[in-house]
Amino acid sequence: MVARVELSEVDIVETLIEAGYLAARNAEDRAAIEAALSELLAA
Repeated sequence: MVARVELSEVDIVETLIEAGYLAARNAEDRAAIEAALSELLAA
């Protein structure tokens, strides 16, 4: 399913890093952010 949701990218990235889904070095890598967000939502 694809759902469009508008959120602050900074907030998303910070949350993913704090939760351990995204490495800080990947904070500007859109593909890594999308993968981490998908992983978080699937959990």
